Amino acid sequence: MRFNLFLAAGGFLTNFFLFLKLPRRVPLHFGMSGRVDRWGSKLELLGLNLFLVLFLLFLYFFIPRIDPKRRRLWSSRGYHMIFTGLFVLPFFLALLPYFYFIGLPVSRLALLFSGLVLAFIGNYLPTIRPNYFVGIRTPWTLENEEVWRKTHRIGGWLFVFTGLALTLSAIFLPVKTGIYFLVVLISLLILFLFAYSYRAWRREGGNGPLP
Repeated sequence: MRFNLFLAAGGFLTNFFLFLKLPRRVPLHFGMSGRVDRWGSKLELLGLNLFLVLFLLFLYFFIPRIDPKRRRLWSSRGYHMIFTGLFVLPFFLALLPYFYFIGLPVSRLALLFSGLVLAFIGNYLPTIRPNYFVGIRTPWTLENEEVWRKTHRIGGWLFVFTGLALTLSAIFLPVKTGIYFLVVLISLLILFLFAYSYRAWRREGGNGPLP
């Protein structure tokens, strides 16, 4: 928990520091090619990023309070580590305009960052305890703790594999191809885990044994 609070504070400080260093007009949105398709004031950028930090902090402390399994959720290492991956996001978003101005490939870096965060979250996904808000929440994982455990174990491996594949695509593939690759991989991952959790639930005796 303390490390996540440190990251949140670091997100605030990084955004204020860059606010002082950046010019008045900064890129606010990039297309798939890495070209800027929306410019705005750096005050707007600061406001958006600080709102993101505050929103993540709100979710971090609020979710365990309203989840029926809140004690198990807050004591779950996976819960805190997943938010660790999310709290890095404001750092990265704050740095994007700076990367652009020094000539770095913004879209490629965003794809690389997405892959690394996905792999990081996947590494801790199997350690998250059953809850109603964070994790692979299908009707069957929420119904059966063993199905939850099995789905998150294989889901963790698949998240890591998908994240590493995206990281490699960011390095070796054209950016547009890498983005399409991201969409396809995430879609397949969601469909597979949805089907896998149902299959695991049936094997655990849901609606009777499988034929």
